[in-house]
Amino acid sequence: MTKAVELLSELGLAFLFQLDVVLGAFAAGFILRFVTPNGNHTLNPKLEGVGYGFLIPVFFVVSGASIDVKAVVANPALLITFIIMLLLVRAVPIFVATTLDHRVNPLDPQDKLTVSLYCTTALPLIVAVTSLAVQGGTMHQTTASTLVAAGAVTVFLMPLLGGLTSKLMKGETRLIAPTA
Repeated sequence: MTKAVELLSELGLAFLFQLDVVLGAFAAGFILRFVTPNGNHTLNPKLEGVGYGFLIPVFFVVSGASIDVKAVVANPALLITFIIMLLLVRAVPIFVATTLDHRVNPLDPQDKLTVSLYCTTALPLIVAVTSLAVQGGTMHQTTASTLVAAGAVTVFLMPLLGGLTSKLMKGETRLIAPTA
C-alpha cells in the first residue's frame, strides 16, 4: 500500500510542478522500479490492471483527439518523412546494436530486424514532447499533429511489418493464421 501512496504522491508532485502528465507518470514509474527493482508482487498486477485496462486506452483516445486530421492530410509528405525518420533514428541503431555484440544478442538477422521494427513505435514519447513544445510555443500545432499521427502509424504499422518480415524471411508462405 505504501508503494501506491508513493506513486500517487509522485503524480501529485508532477501536477504541482506543472510537469507533463506522461513525463510525470514515466518518472514515477522509473522511481518506483528503482525503489523496488524486483517488483512488488501485490502492487504490480494492480498497476498493470489499471494501466492496461484504463490508462493506456484513455491515453490513445486523448492522443488521437489531439491530431488535426486536416493538417496531416494537407501535408502527407511530412507524415511519410517523419515515419522514415523514426525508422532511421530508432530502428537502425537497434539493428546495429544487436548486430555488433553476438555474445549478448545471439539473434538471427530476421529476428534483429523484427525487434528493430517493434522498437520503432514511439507514440508516448512523441505525444509528451510535442505537447510540451506546443505549450512552450516552440512548435506549431500542425507540425505536432503530424508528428503524433506518425507516432500513431508506427504503433500499428511497425508490429505488422515486424511480423510480416519475420515470416517472409523465415520462408513461411502463409502470412495469415489459419482459421478454425
